[in-house]
Amino acid sequence: MAGITRSIQIQPNTRTATQVVWASDPPTSVLVVNTDLNNVVYLSESDAARVSDISTGNLVPLNPNGSIGLDGTRDFFAVTAATTPVTIAIFGGGLTTFLGLTQGGGNLAIPSIQSPGFDVADPLASPVPSWGILQSGLAYFFGLTLSGGTFIGPNYIINTNGIFFYNGTPGVNNLLASWIPNAASELDPFGNEALPGFATYSTAGPPYFGYWEYDGAFSVSVGTSQAVWTSTHTIYQISPILVGNLLQGVTILLGGFVQVGSWTRFPNGSLQNGWTGPGADINGVIYRLTVDNEIEINFDIINTAIQVNTTVCTFSAPFIPTVNQKFAVGGAAGSGIVWAQLNTNGTFVMTGTVAANHEIAGNCKYALGTLPP
Repeated sequence: MAGITRSIQIQPNTRTATQVVWASDPPTSVLVVNTDLNNVVYLSESDAARVSDISTGNLVPLNPNGSIGLDGTRDFFAVTAATTPVTIAIFGGGLTTFLGLTQGGGNLAIPSIQSPGFDVADPLASPVPSWGILQSGLAYFFGLTLSGGTFIGPNYIINTNGIFFYNGTPGVNNLLASWIPNAASELDPFGNEALPGFATYSTAGPPYFGYWEYDGAFSVSVGTSQAVWTSTHTIYQISPILVGNLLQGVTILLGGFVQVGSWTRFPNGSLQNGWTGPGADINGVIYRLTVDNEIEINFDIINTAIQVNTTVCTFSAPFIPTVNQKFAVGGAAGSGIVWAQLNTNGTFVMTGTVAANHEIAGNCKYALGTLPP
């Protein structure tokens, strides 16, 4: 027998077993390593071992990337059911080796590596947090926390600047949509200028179009390429004050309809300067927000004493206008010209003289938010 340390190829489906270990006197221990990452080799002390014997259980499997230490007192033979030759490495004097996770260029040699509790049979049933990396190439991470870095998919890129979606393979002038979480544009890795906020883009050009919405404004940008936007046109701008006011006045009904500004009543006991409801009709002061960003006040009030420029009630945000506003309202005989005025401090005032015990009523709408000059 030549030197003990060697490589031996086990040919597939041969009629004769291949000898891999020879008994020696004195015996010399050897380490037998299956260097193949995919195929099993089967060992036997008999040279009559055949592939057909695998199913009988009379052969000992040496799994991919596996090894076994033998004492050198007996001959051993090998067969394989693989369709290509399998290389066995023999090391004289070897006893054991670490079964590596990877071998042969970094390929995973075992079916999977995973955290405790990860369900290899049904990965999606695994608990959070857990993880698993499979030999098939699939990887699962549940409860993953990332800091920085870039994710690249077949048609998307996610990095610290934003999220970019493409019309096919990412590249120049095929940016399809983006999300940039700040007021400034950002360049993607290909030089395309992604517009602020949520944006979609045309990929057929020039000209190229970018449709984007940020901070309540919807705008359209036009460019000679997706890297050069030459002009931007704002289609509409929603006032943050208007949005805030509407949200505070919105009632969501179970049927899916949205009702803006359901009526709210000022309790008669909270009216000021002796004002109260007459006991019928509107009987006091009610109010609501409108879809036009207004406060609508409907009132029917009376006072037992003569009133001159006195406050009826005081409103709070978001029912306060940015400028004082007033409307002429009708009153009973004995009253002069009366204006129902809503001021920037929230006071609702009957401006003018109202005779004692004379009923006065009206329905007025006051603009909220910034008014044009």
